[in-house]
Amino acid sequence: MHHLKSAIFKAGLDTLYYTGAYRALAPSWQGLGAILMLHHVKPEAGESRKKRFAPNGILEVSPDFLDSVIRRLKSLDIDIISLDEAFQRLSAKQPSRRFVCFTFDDGYHDNFEQAYPILKAHDCPFTVYVATELPYGGAELWWLALETILAGASHVEVELGGARLSLPCESIDQKYDAWDKIYWPVRAMSDEEQRSFMREFSDAHGVDMTEYSRRLSMTWEQVIDMERDPICTIGAHTVSHRAMAKLPDDEMMD
Repeated sequence: MHHLKSAIFKAGLDTLYYTGAYRALAPSWQGLGAILMLHHVKPEAGESRKKRFAPNGILEVSPDFLDSVIRRLKSLDIDIISLDEAFQRLSAKQPSRRFVCFTFDDGYHDNFEQAYPILKAHDCPFTVYVATELPYGGAELWWLALETILAGASHVEVELGGARLSLPCESIDQKYDAWDKIYWPVRAMSDEEQRSFMREFSDAHGVDMTEYSRRLSMTWEQVIDMERDPICTIGAHTVSHRAMAKLPDDEMMD
């Protein structure tokens, strides 16, 4: 169902583009600017769903894609600016040139290793929102851990909603089917249930959630190195990347 909704949404956007309807809508819909919310920058991003199991692929772009987007924006004479400048332009309430801001969520090591060199080469301002426990292993990125487990498994056993599921994971299609059967129920769990389930599931499949978090994260040295560059802004992204809406008020404030 999730993949069907994504396909329908993409088909709608493709229709707007290939019919040229987006041009007619532009004066009313394009706004003053755009904020691009990125996560991972990986060389393998964009590979066919049939060739690679990547259910979180919507959170990935390739270095070549990032480079091409920046070049495209420059060719269209669209300003690439920091969020601070975007705030100033919007606060002025005066007509301004169209602009784009680049942001990256969580603080993954590929932001430093893959994205940063491209952004620096283009002198492109950007913001990285860092979950401050991620470098220490305290941010439990359960959706990424689940992908890693299913990618390496030929079969998984799991209990969800009082039912015991036996899920084959030999083919890519089987892995996606297992993902849909596990991901959506886990996503709907309370924060406490979710963390408990994923810790047990990860332990059973040899994935250390703490080490996994550290391995995905930038180090603090890398964060500081980027922050010293005038084109980079470091922003707040909570302490442990937990879903705030699911937490009691005192835990949310903490």
